[in-house]
Formats: sequence, structure tokens, C-alpha cells
Amino acid sequence: MLNQKSIREYMYSLMTDRRNDFIASIFKYPLLFVSLLYLAVLKITFLLRQNGILPTTYLNAKVISVGNITFGGTGKTPLVEFVSRILLDSNKKVAILTRGYKIASKDISRSGNKNRPLFEEIGDEPALLRMKLPQIDVLVGPDRVNNGRTAVSKSGADVLILDDGFQYWPLSRDIDILAIDAKNPFGNGMLLPRGILREPIENMNRASIFVITKIDVATQEQINDIKSKIKSINPAAFIFTAVHKPESMVEFANSQKLDALAGAENNLDLGFIKGKEILTVSGIGDNEYFLNTLKSLGAVIKESIFYQDHHPYSFGDLEYIANTCRQTGVRTIIVTEKDMIKIKPLIHRHLLAFESFQLQFLAVGVKLEITENLGKFKELILVK
Repeated sequence: MLNQKSIREYMYSLMTDRRNDFIASIFKYPLLFVSLLYLAVLKITFLLRQNGILPTTYLNAKVISVGNITFGGTGKTPLVEFVSRILLDSNKKVAILTRGYKIASKDISRSGNKNRPLFEEIGDEPALLRMKLPQIDVLVGPDRVNNGRTAVSKSGADVLILDDGFQYWPLSRDIDILAIDAKNPFGNGMLLPRGILREPIENMNRASIFVITKIDVATQEQINDIKSKIKSINPAAFIFTAVHKPESMVEFANSQKLDALAGAENNLDLGFIKGKEILTVSGIGDNEYFLNTLKSLGAVIKESIFYQDHHPYSFGDLEYIANTCRQTGVRTIIVTEKDMIKIKPLIHRHLLAFESFQLQFLAVGVKLEITENLGKFKELILVK
């Protein structure tokens, strides 16, 4: 029987043309029909915006949108963090406006139900941004126009970063940055749900800055092809390339160290996992890229458990992870920071049961690094 996870995986294989069997070919026709309906809705929306029927709001602050044109993990959140740090280093008062994943409107800079983990209040990616950028207000909710007004009037923000903002048309922006995945830039060239494009590829002409991410797992020919495609649509575009480099490692839970379970985190050198047998657990947009990061650190990956992006971890997942460790003889699990935010409180919640697992949990943090023309990128971000 198909479960929810296998259904999602099958759907993604259809959207990316990884399946071309007879059954897949049958399913692709209704998906294409829905894609055409989606295109019609997009065109009507664009027309209404262009004619002022659907209003666009201008706020008294510089607005920088960071988004993508595809569905899936392009590395957008590390790019939001990277842009934020450039602005902070220039003494700008910054606020991040993010939709959140299945979250009602809320300002996490002031939110605080101490009885619930922060990610349950406002979502995993906003919680991760709050953890890594504690000096920045992160406002969460679907109405980013209103949250932007709040950031300007109450917090004095002079720069607003619109997270995942390329498709958010109600708010005017000064700069549109698009993250493009070097491995899978445009999928099969079709719109959702038949493909992974969130809008027609020609709409890249609205952006002024492009960041091709994860170039370390792409060939130079692939990168050149992406640049040529962008330039053919948007000749005036500024194009940059980037990688996600590991920058930190923490031990956030260890059944043999009660202090770690009490909330402390033990910072480790990145070389700690060199030659070490590990189990990887990840629920992000690009799990394979996470594996490549760990391999670059010399880890010996015995087994990997992949979940869908934004996976809501449960005690059953902990049990499955523990059983997999027993079967493989591994007791060290490595996750992403985004997964740590959700797994750590779960371990605390089930402390007595976890003690019998005899496991060590580590999280690897990454940062985005522009590989060429960093000075120009900063200049474009800081221009008034």
C-alpha cells in the first residue's frame, strides 16, 4: 500500500521525468492539464497587476526579495542569511519577512510560548533564521505587507528581506534575487505540477541578480549553459556562483552525556567525523547535497535516512533511527541544523526512552559562499 511519503516521491519522479514507464505516461497528461490551468491563473494575475487592478504596496524601506523560480531545495535560506549578514555588517537595521510553512501570522522576534519549541510556533526555517541571526527581527505569516509595515514602524527597519518573495507580488521590491540550483536549474521546463517551475522561465526577466548555487556538484559546461540561458532571457542580469560550505558542528544530544540532553551543546571540530562511520538523517529540499557535504569532511556514511522537506519528526522516527543504528552498528547520527531544531526537543520530550538508545547526535551547519565577484555582489546589495 502506498503511504504519503511514497506518493510524494512518485509525484516528484513524474514532475522531473525520472519515471517514463507506461503508468507514468498516463499520469503525466492530467498533470499537464493542471499545469495549463495554473499558467492561465498566472497570466490573469500578471495582467491584473500590470493594470493596477490588484494593488502593489510600497513601504518606506528598501525591499530585497530572495526567491526561486522552481520548487525544491535551491539553497535559498542560506542565501537569505548571507544577504542579511552583508547588510548587518553595513550597520543596516534589517528585518526578514517570511511566509513560514503552514504557519499563521506571527512575529517570532516577540513570540514565545515557552511550553512549545519555537519551530512548532513559527516553522523550521524561520526558527533556523532566528537561531542564526538573533539580532534580526523575523516576522512570520502570509501577510508580509502588514508585517513589513510593523517592521518599519515599530522596529525602525530600513531594509526588509522578503524570503521566498519572487512570487509574492503584493509588496513592491527594489531588488529581486533568484537562487538557481546548478544540478537541476529548471527541471523539465514545465510548470507545476507537471514540472518544477513555479512560473514560466521567461519571467526570470523580473530579477536583477542570479545566484547559481551548489556549483561544486556541477560541471563547468552545465554552469555555462545556465548562465547562457539566463542571459538569453535577461541580458542585463548580474550572475554569481556559490557553494554551501560546512562551518560548524555541534553535539546536541548524547545518551551518555546528560548535560547535552539538558540543553547544552558541545562544539566540535569539523574534522571530528573524518573516517568516522555515521548514519545521516535529513529532511531538507536537497538531501543528496547534504551527503556530499559530509563526504567532503571525510565521513564514512554507512546508511542514510531521507525525509521530505519540513518533515515533522515523531518518536516513531527516533525509534526507526535507533533501530537502523543497531542494524548497521553505528551510534553517531549527523543531521542538518534545520533537522536539529526539530529533533532536539523531541529527544528532550522522550528523555527516558532515549537513554536506552545509546546514540550520539551531531548537527553540521553550512554557510553560503560566493565563489566569484563577491565585491560586486555586496555593491549591488548595498546600493541605495
